[in-house]
Amino acid sequence: MKTYYENDFATYSLFLDIVYVYYKSKLTITREAARVIVYDRLLFQNDTSYPVLCDITDVYYITQGARTYFALQGSLLAQAIAIVCKTTAKQYMAEYFIRVENPVIETRLFSNESLALDFLEHFKKNAL
Repeated sequence: MKTYYENDFATYSLFLDIVYVYYKSKLTITREAARVIVYDRLLFQNDTSYPVLCDITDVYYITQGARTYFALQGSLLAQAIAIVCKTTAKQYMAEYFIRVENPVIETRLFSNESLALDFLEHFKKNAL
């Protein structure tokens, strides 16, 4: 299985049974971009479910269509999702996403990666 992949929107890596998705800088993520991001993550994971860390710190904006897509299809093959964002504006956007879009799997927001990894560690023990 691959341990690293990159597309126009993000980098994907697998380390210690956690998938890390780092979104690239200054992007506006549209519904079409969300579709590519999720599709590539699913291929990267090779039909294996993992906890997923998504760092959106450097993203400029995520459209409503993209947020809706992520809430449903973005949950496929993800045991849980930890969203990391280090800026207040992105934290508000992520809180809104969790509250309004109500993702179908457990999704939490963190301001630093180590707390996000602590959260995901619980789910890692139940990996398929």
